[in-house]
Amino acid sequence: MKSRLIRNITSASLLTLGFAACGGGSGGGEAAASRFTLRILNIGADAVPTSDGTSVPAVFAPGTLTVNSPTSRALFVTGSPASPGLEIMAEDGGGVLLAEEASAVAGVESAVAFGIPEGEASPGPLLPGGSYVVEFDGQPGDHFNFATMFVQSNDLFISPVAVGIPLFNEDGTPRSGDITSEVVLWDAGTEANQEPGLGADQAPRQAGPNIGAIEDGVVRLLDESDFPLPPLETMVTITLTPTAIP
Repeated sequence: MKSRLIRNITSASLLTLGFAACGGGSGGGEAAASRFTLRILNIGADAVPTSDGTSVPAVFAPGTLTVNSPTSRALFVTGSPASPGLEIMAEDGGGVLLAEEASAVAGVESAVAFGIPEGEASPGPLLPGGSYVVEFDGQPGDHFNFATMFVQSNDLFISPVAVGIPLFNEDGTPRSGDITSEVVLWDAGTEANQEPGLGADQAPRQAGPNIGAIEDGVVRLLDESDFPLPPLETMVTITLTPTAIP
């Protein structure tokens, strides 16, 4: 793994236990501002409607973040089978193995697992009102990727489109603001899908990790015809904020 700074490095690998209790710089000018803060804020209380007439909260899980080149498939390749690390992250939450895998991918400059909710001392699921916050460094030309499990599912996760999100504008200034629209829901293709919020093999309701029916599929964008879900913007707000490096 390269030497650039990324913080919030601990992750959890099993969500089931957690639910049992709760039910550098690049030169002068503005381009030198190459430290960034990613904030993933869960706003999805009762955001996921189910066919039984109830609603369940959106919940996310420990995941992985990378800084990479614009052409690097840092975390997965669309249309290909998920790696073991992506399978663990997408089915049960936890980014340690996925970060280790990503650190060996061509074009990846740094990779880290994250998963400590802001204000907490240890990793855990991201419940409504909570945030994951990750600090990392980048320079003009860099993109970044991240992936975190959509917990009310068998193997869905949120991640940027294509090869990630550019950290700098075309004029060399750092990106800043709400980037939620550049993030989408993906299906890892590793476990057969059940209705979000109701499936017995989903982390909040399953007896243990990795017990659902094997799907033998490939990573793909979620097809809304499978199970209609509300817009991602009603469940999470994702922001990127640059800060100058001293």
